[in-house]
Amino acid sequence: MALLGGLIGLGGAEFRLPLLIAVFALYPQRAIRINLLITFATLVMSAAARLEFLGAANVSTLRIEVLTMLVGGMIAAWIGAGYLRHMPKAHIMTVIAVLLAGTAGLLAAEALLSEASWSALPHDPILRAIVGIVAGIMVGAISSLLGVAGGEFITPILIFIFGADIKTAGTASVLISIPIVLTGVARHWHTGHYLIERGETPKHEGQPWCDEIMRLHRQITGKPLWAAPETVGKEKRTDGERKSVRRQACCPETGEGSIDRKDIAQWPHSCGIELGSF
Repeated sequence: MALLGGLIGLGGAEFRLPLLIAVFALYPQRAIRINLLITFATLVMSAAARLEFLGAANVSTLRIEVLTMLVGGMIAAWIGAGYLRHMPKAHIMTVIAVLLAGTAGLLAAEALLSEASWSALPHDPILRAIVGIVAGIMVGAISSLLGVAGGEFITPILIFIFGADIKTAGTASVLISIPIVLTGVARHWHTGHYLIERGETPKHEGQPWCDEIMRLHRQITGKPLWAAPETVGKEKRTDGERKSVRRQACCPETGEGSIDRKDIAQWPHSCGIELGSF
């Protein structure tokens, strides 16, 4: 993925997301969060590699555009990452398909306009600040919904709208992307989703984690695994008093009881699966 992305100047996140969903069979939301983490790692390496270009790149001439895009992008990334967990799978797949198709169209347009060098905006600081915030919001939303850095959108915006040269736009793109992606990662970490993917499930996220384990267990072993949510009911004791008790429904396929939540949190070994054998 990194090789394919590097050939066209991207980090490979656009190629990686379909692979995570189709080949590794991850839920779209989980695939996006993992993609975002990998994207952050590639951005850090890209920033380190670009340190030698900082002197040649006139990023300071775009300080208003960079700062406003950062503000808009970080706000949108924080909100978008929080909204992601509430989106149904069918809706998020449609969003992913549309955004990836748009990305492909933008890359084709960039190839056709590769020799162009112009700025659509006059040198009005207020106008450029407004456009920068709007552009940042767009980039932040795309980053949070695809788990990408957004460089394929940031670079053309800096070149064709703000009139930056290609070297300055590339360096500024990395400087803008890192805080935006880090904001998305921080939002997912704040809501506990990365803890869920490590098996350390918070109480308020117990059932989504159990649903994921049931799906993966059936996919790997071909056998059902039942992890039903607990229900609280009243039970009459011999002395006539009623006592609250916790009950778990049996699996409709096998009739077996639910596996304990503590065991679910320690998957896969607690469920008898050794991933190294697959």
